[in-house]
Parts: sequence; C-alpha cells; structure tokens
Amino acid sequence: MNATGASDAAISPDPGKCGKSRFNAPPNKICNEQLHAMLLDALNRIAELERRTAPKRKRVSDLPADSNLCAELAARSGGIEFLVSEVSEHAATRGGEPLRDALIAAGAGNAKRLGRWLRRMSVAGVPGYSITRLGDGPGVAIWLVRAVTLP
Repeated sequence: MNATGASDAAISPDPGKCGKSRFNAPPNKICNEQLHAMLLDALNRIAELERRTAPKRKRVSDLPADSNLCAELAARSGGIEFLVSEVSEHAATRGGEPLRDALIAAGAGNAKRLGRWLRRMSVAGVPGYSITRLGDGPGVAIWLVRAVTLP
C-alpha cells in the first residue's frame, strides 16, 4: 500500500518488459515502454469511441433498386397514402410479383424492413421521388410516395 491507500501492484512495472532502467528507478514507477503502450491503448479507445459516436452522413440513394421500388410504390399507390402492411399484402397476392421483386432487391422484403427503408429514404431521398411520412396510426405509419419532376 502507498500513501493514498492504493496498491503499488497496479503501477509497478513488469520486470520482464522493462527490466532495470539505466537510472535505477524505484519499482513503483512506470517504465517508458509501459507508458507508451498505455497511451497507445487509450488513443485507440478514444478513436473507436469517436468513430461510434460520429453522426452518420446522410446520402442520396443512387441505387437502381431504390429507384425501382419507389417507382413500384408510386405506381401501385396512385398518389394515395398507404400503410406498410397494405404493401406487404399486395406483394403477396397474384399480380404482385413486380412489387415483391422490387422489395427483395431493395432489401425490404418484409413489413418491418420496408418501414425502416421508407424512414431511411424519406431522410436520404431518392432522386425523382418524394417519400413523405404523413402521420402515425395506432402502431403504424402512413406513407405517401410520389414521382416528382426534377428541374
């Protein structure tokens, strides 16, 4: 125990790593190699935390699959608001194969994924389409997808 009540073992150098210093430092001092290793570890942890907490960059989708799905949603809804569950039901019926294929290609194969895709694309945007969240129902969102003319 040292004067503060903490154990000296926590700051004692590892004799296998540091050996004896040329200045014959007392055993409770940290050697340069250990200090360097601790600083590198701290810097790596800080960099990882900064990477995790950095705001995600909003991007405009340029993927053909996103544009195809918007085209299908705009055509099928006819400018009328819809629920995600209605899209899923329509994709499962006969004649819904093009919509189902567009959903799968965009990675929105089920209702939950489609809801997330709509939310993400309403922020990021898809060129040529307007995706708007009109309101919330009981546990669901009401969406509107329209084709818009680009200037």
